[in-house]
Amino acid sequence: MLRGTIPIAMLLLMTVISPALVIESPEHVESESYLYPALDISVPAVKAKPNDVYDDVWEGLGYTGAGVNIAVIDTGVDDGHETFAGKWVAGVEIPDPTDPRDGTNNPDDRNGHGTMTAGCAVGLGGDNGTNTGVAPGAGLVEVKVANDLIAGFSTNQYLIDGINWCVDHMHDDWGDEDPTNDGIHVLSISYANQDNDDGSSDLAQAVDNAVDHGLVVVVAIGNDGPNNDGFGAPGSADKAITVGGIDDQNTVHRDDDEIWDSSTRGPRRDDGDDNPHDELKPEVVAPAVDIFSATHSVSDQDGSGWNSADGTSYAAPHVSGIAALMLEANPDLTQEDIDYILRETAEARGQPMDANLSEKYNGDYGYGIVDAYAAVYMAKYGFTPGDDGLVCVIDEPMEGAVVSGVITIRGTAWSSGENITSVQTALDGGSWYLAEGTDEWTATWDTTEFENGNYTIMARAHTEDAASEIYMRTVTVYNEGGGPSGNGGGDDDDDGLPGFMPMTIVLAFAAVLLARRPT
Repeated sequence: MLRGTIPIAMLLLMTVISPALVIESPEHVESESYLYPALDISVPAVKAKPNDVYDDVWEGLGYTGAGVNIAVIDTGVDDGHETFAGKWVAGVEIPDPTDPRDGTNNPDDRNGHGTMTAGCAVGLGGDNGTNTGVAPGAGLVEVKVANDLIAGFSTNQYLIDGINWCVDHMHDDWGDEDPTNDGIHVLSISYANQDNDDGSSDLAQAVDNAVDHGLVVVVAIGNDGPNNDGFGAPGSADKAITVGGIDDQNTVHRDDDEIWDSSTRGPRRDDGDDNPHDELKPEVVAPAVDIFSATHSVSDQDGSGWNSADGTSYAAPHVSGIAALMLEANPDLTQEDIDYILRETAEARGQPMDANLSEKYNGDYGYGIVDAYAAVYMAKYGFTPGDDGLVCVIDEPMEGAVVSGVITIRGTAWSSGENITSVQTALDGGSWYLAEGTDEWTATWDTTEFENGNYTIMARAHTEDAASEIYMRTVTVYNEGGGPSGNGGGDDDDDGLPGFMPMTIVLAFAAVLLARRPT
């Protein structure tokens, strides 16, 4: 079965799978009424990018996907576009039998679909950073599975070969001097078909095999809603993180978000096994309407400008980017962990399909709208806002900041068990000293009493019976002329630390309760 429009003669020759997208017309893009810088809406809306509405991952938690490589299995990527500056790590062109298959090829994008999906996942957003992807610190591996002769369509076999290539090369050293660029960690697949698959097809099995080998695989569910009867591979795979689409109404606020009418609905066709949960797809939903991302070039690799499109094709790489953020925060996570965390932290919408199976899941929204901040938080600390637990974080200064003079250290601590009795701070593993406040705490640090250089600020919260894990931020002190060395000595709970002093003003942050869940 097929999607999209291709010459009838081609239908007689091969089974094809279409990119899961709906591209707006050039007339719409050039229209005076066209006002959607949608990655600047959708990325803050999933709580990755700094914004005025929600806590964010980049600054709030300090993660951008650095050290994680996302393989975009698609039509290729015009990585000469400014949004991909320095992103390319490796590539392969599966339909080309002359391709060397060692990752050294940099395939062109003759369709534009792959350039847009990659921009959603890893794009830097250009000079002003407006249209930045979810994980701008992540690397890009291009896995081209499209046949240029049939308008971006692929075949089951091309997709299987592309997935298997990623399995074969997931531990490769790509030949540069930076070990953080090695390997493949996340697969982002934005292809779908209309087959009513139960996860037993060869393509779905290839996805499951990739997961079994340690890759995280995120797949678009397709654009056949709202009245579809089941859906096809690769989104039908048992172990895929399958993503549906919402319309965010061009706002960062989630109050008005709705399921996109064309998003394919779940559940998946029953495979008849003893597990009733693997049919509960999609797992999560993410923005899919008026997504504004990088435009390809029809003649070379140097794409330029921006384009708008609808489709679950663009919801999936939002979630692929979130997976990269989670892996940076906790490299030990498996696909099962990430799947669980995404479902657990998603914002539920609609009524449960079967409360005996899940109190959250329904066929429209899956387990809910993806929440990058909560997911990365749970990936790092094992629990999320609203769950039992005890945690202390440093909000300011940011990781890697250059500081001078007298600075304010600000932080937040949460507990839904015993009340927090105190928060303590320390430098470089030295003595602990009381901060001022508990749920919202502050301390000042006179950096002029220290030599220029790198220092690690440490913080922990206490209840009567427990202490949180230690939270750390490394900063660089730079004062003109330097300063005296040493941070003095002291005993725990002493509030007389040289360089650290209690604050008299505490920020009016809202206290958030946290609950612990197993990861």
